[in-house]
Amino acid sequence: MKNSNIPLFKNKFFGTSRKLNTVNKATLVRDNFIEWLRGFTDAEGCFYLAPHSPDSLNFSFSYSISVHIDDIQVLEYIQQSLQMGNIRITRGMATFKVTKQEDIKKILEIFSKAPLNSIKQLNFLAFKKAFELYINNKSKDLSLKLQMDNIRDNMNSNRTDYS
Repeated sequence: MKNSNIPLFKNKFFGTSRKLNTVNKATLVRDNFIEWLRGFTDAEGCFYLAPHSPDSLNFSFSYSISVHIDDIQVLEYIQQSLQMGNIRITRGMATFKVTKQEDIKKILEIFSKAPLNSIKQLNFLAFKKAFELYINNKSKDLSLKLQMDNIRDNMNSNRTDYS
């Protein structure tokens, strides 16, 4: 059977219309997953950065999603779909966490193309700004630490600017 009977669809992330074939089905499935992940991240996700120690000039970055241990399968689905991250179980909670810099870059790409719908978008933008500042800065000095601390201190529950 030919693909000519399959309707055209609009790929919302890349703005192209095309006939649905095997390759496009994979793209559609991927786009649907990203859309679902976007909503799940709005509800349960977290973008976090922290110095390795209080006086350290080195920072760690993480993207995580935590759920009750009964819902661990959803985290396994996310991990399998993204092909990255680890899952840990602590005190009845399961957490999917991405920490490798090359994987954080992929997370940044995903949420840059598919922005979040909640206030977490502001946390994502701050997280992205800090990550790019950090990896593009050759000298890890006190000035960089102060900038990173300022970004971190105005994220998540510490946010006071909602514009």
